[in-house]
Amino acid sequence: MNSNKLLGTLVISDTSGVAMEEAEVRNLLAPYGEIQDVATVPVAGPRGFILPGYNVRFAYWQDARDALRVRLTPKDVLHI
Repeated sequence: MNSNKLLGTLVISDTSGVAMEEAEVRNLLAPYGEIQDVATVPVAGPRGFILPGYNVRFAYWQDARDALRVRLTPKDVLHI
């Protein structure tokens, strides 16, 4: 198996607790590579609060790695 093709997955949520739309998540992460799947998941936030989040699965693990390196603007304060 080609190791470059191993799937990379990350979980993303808005730390303000505001629910993000799937389209927002896809638009934010699409520049980093092909997204295979996006699924909603609960994410443990600060002080034990449960935040709405998304499990994002990239086609290549390197793309997930590159998405983790992104520098977000203050309006895009996300927990990745």
